[in-house]
Amino acid sequence: MIAKEELLILMGMSLAFLRETMAYTQVDLSNETGITQNHISKIESGKKEVSIYTLKKLCDALEITIGELMLGMEE
Repeated sequence: MIAKEELLILMGMSLAFLRETMAYTQVDLSNETGITQNHISKIESGKKEVSIYTLKKLCDALEITIGELMLGMEE
């Protein structure tokens, strides 16, 4: 079973990778979602848990599904 901390790090890495692939900065994503850049930074570094609502907002802004984000965690 995967540890919670490892899951948060994997999800954050996947989010950061997909954000960078779309040529978005954390500031761009913050402006698009209304989520602070600091909060996004903590999510991407695995230091902050994220609600499903916040995750959906981030994925919508990147035009990906939550499923696509999760697939990125496996690669």
